Amino acid sequence: KDSLNSEMISLFKNAEQHALKTTDNQLLDRVYSGLFFTNSSFEENDEALKCAHKELAYAQKQNDNYSIAYALINLAFTHHYMAHDTDSVAYYIRQCETLADDVDAEDKYYIYNYIGLTLMQDDPSSAKQYFLKALKFKKQIEAYMNLAKILFAENKHEEALKYCDSALLIKPNLVS
Repeated sequence: KDSLNSEMISLFKNAEQHALKTTDNQLLDRVYSGLFFTNSSFEENDEALKCAHKELAYAQKQNDNYSIAYALINLAFTHHYMAHDTDSVAYYIRQCETLADDVDAEDKYYIYNYIGLTLMQDDPSSAKQYFLKALKFKKQIEAYMNLAKILFAENKHEEALKYCDSALLIKPNLVS
């Protein structure tokens, strides 16, 4: 795990050095998004937080609401798991929600689903609302299954099974 961690981070750091030589804000946004994900996956939370802030800065330079919202979710996620800083989490989620009106339906799905994922363990009631909101924009297996997990934990088995059934009705996109 440690060698994979350092190898992946090294690859993204290399990409970062090349990307910094350009003025391509979208490339820089994507590199910092990748660095955020890699660092957070390996519980390098301080680095993940720095990357999420840089991701947000480059997303804002692009003036791309979806990229900005995605970076805000990454900031909320990191604040949630790193320090259980509920004030920062709420702040970033509120900012993200204001951007959701300005993106297409599929992006709205992803924004609300990620907010639900961020809140799922500590605030399942709010997470449910976000998953339901996400499903208004796109029917996806992940949101159905996350709702089912919460409902099973609440011993609402029949309702949970309905969401499982809904997930089973979705045909996955298979790559040939």
